[in-house]
Amino acid sequence: MKKCAELGEIYCIFSHSGVKYRCDDLNERWDRRDPTKKQKSDRKVAKNEVYRMIKELLYENRTCRTFDESRKITREELLDMVDCARVTPAAMNVQPLSYRLVYTAEELEKFQPLTKWGGALPELNLPPVGHRPQAFIVICQDTEKFGDAGKFDRDVGICAMAIYMRAAEMGLSGCMIGAFNRPAAKEVLGLPENVEPLLTIGLGKADEVRKIVPVKDGVTRYYREDGVHCVPKRDLSDIVID
Repeated sequence: MKKCAELGEIYCIFSHSGVKYRCDDLNERWDRRDPTKKQKSDRKVAKNEVYRMIKELLYENRTCRTFDESRKITREELLDMVDCARVTPAAMNVQPLSYRLVYTAEELEKFQPLTKWGGALPELNLPPVGHRPQAFIVICQDTEKFGDAGKFDRDVGICAMAIYMRAAEMGLSGCMIGAFNRPAAKEVLGLPENVEPLLTIGLGKADEVRKIVPVKDGVTRYYREDGVHCVPKRDLSDIVID
């Protein structure tokens, strides 16, 4: 977000495919659901509208466990997501994390069985065959350089969310997975002994309906209702300490 000294205007600078844009350039902006399209606008995007777009992404970007396999994900798209993680805040600015990209058919076939999905819905055996993610980003840490693998858990969460948000802008969804076979993953991905996989993110185009619902009777476990994936969230009044 920048301020124009001459006009006192607040505007947003963003980039797509290596090209930088101002939100009001040519009175056009990209459609966040499909970055390949531009959406005509007869007015400038105000500061509060940019914030609204971010809030919409947060509300809409639910964990996904069923994907459209026809939408492939390229290495370039994954690098774009990692680049967003690269510039996020880091504890003491150490920046200890590294990323293994999984996107070829051969590696996906080997890596997918090592992950466990939908622990609250084991009867569904998610993701279904024919609806699996088309890429993974595995967040790793070099323990020789940066010490204990649990030392930078906060960094992992911050970077994972940055990847999530960028994926959402591309029209993609994902699932953060901590339940996976780490020793087997290291072998399949050819990771050195000193590089520990900490979290993996499965990515693809969503092929399921997800929605936020209120928490009932204190139960936060997600569930399926009439084919819709329901994610209970606590009310704002329940989490703010006055």
